[in-house]
Amino acid sequence: MDKLIITGSPAGRANIPDPPDMSDPETQAQAVTDAHNAGASVAHLHGALLPSADGERQPDLEHWGAVTRLVRERSDIVVQYGVAVMKPKGRKSLLTLGPEMGSFLIGHHDILSQHGPLSSISTLDEQRESAQYHQEAGVLAETEVWHQGNYWNFNQLIDTGHLVAPHFATLFFGWPGGNWTPTTPQELQSRIEGLPEGTQWTVSAKGPDQINMHAMAIMLGGHVRLGFQDNPDLHPGVPAKSNAELVERIVRLARDMGREVATPSDVRAMLNLPRRPL
Repeated sequence: MDKLIITGSPAGRANIPDPPDMSDPETQAQAVTDAHNAGASVAHLHGALLPSADGERQPDLEHWGAVTRLVRERSDIVVQYGVAVMKPKGRKSLLTLGPEMGSFLIGHHDILSQHGPLSSISTLDEQRESAQYHQEAGVLAETEVWHQGNYWNFNQLIDTGHLVAPHFATLFFGWPGGNWTPTTPQELQSRIEGLPEGTQWTVSAKGPDQINMHAMAIMLGGHVRLGFQDNPDLHPGVPAKSNAELVERIVRLARDMGREVATPSDVRAMLNLPRRPL
């Protein structure tokens, strides 16, 4: 069984008293550093978005660059850019900053975020365009799978050569909104069975069953994503003091279950990072 990849996703405004301001580059970078020291090997980063003339918000490259620079100055953690709802042209400009992975939407996005409803449609043509930009930049597309329907587009993009192996997918469960799916063993097993052959997969789950979903992922050979963006609770109703504390719990669980935790170097070897542009 492969070593466990732990992705830290700290850039959410957790439902705790006086939450840290993850829009501040220093604060987000320190949270990532602490998570790395606790055992995380991938950092899911968020940066600021700016309004544009066409109505689509564009990445603030200065802000994203500042976060990335601070993170890389402090550790060798794998850098993964978030905000999968970004349109292709915005993503193209963001990829010039050199992340190793980038979130990739293969359908619609319909959730209730900490800032309210978040809804976006990514057409198959937009997915092809964005996938091509990822390939040209040598960046691995971290494919978001919210439900079974996403596999239609996933397979279409593989068949046309827009996504090339090895693949990495994040499976989402329990997030409120139109993309909600149950946090159950049956749903997880069904989602695993639909994955393209050889895909490495990680679980992001909301709600009190998060730890159960993570335990199943560890047992079945998958990976885990956690952090204040996903779920701030260390135990139901008991928020963690930090993102690092959430990572520490998963590391203990993995070791108790006999699963070795991956280092950033392990992740780069497993996922062929950094990729070479085609």
